[in-house]
Amino acid sequence: AVNPAWSSIAGCYSPCSKLTYPDWTAATKAEGRMQAKQGDGIASYCCPTLDACDGKLENTSFVHSVREMCPGLNAYDYDRGMGVGTCPAGTRYEMIFYCPSSKPS
Repeated sequence: AVNPAWSSIAGCYSPCSKLTYPDWTAATKAEGRMQAKQGDGIASYCCPTLDACDGKLENTSFVHSVREMCPGLNAYDYDRGMGVGTCPAGTRYEMIFYCPSSKPS
């Protein structure tokens, strides 16, 4: 994914997101971004069911990168990682968003 403010790489798409939302660019409007596209072969990369997960997603650079950077984490639905997990009642979370106002050097 490319940061629309300064056109540098800001992250990566999962194969499913790239196939179902190919117009996710700086030029698209927010409401247009959420119009998922459907097509032949997409289910193999989105794994909506275990049967649809036919092995194509397993061999993508995205899955290899997730597994390398986050060992044990599920890279996609029906992956063999540890999954989401649970936390005890009363657990508090802190979410921090990084929204730079200028291009990093």
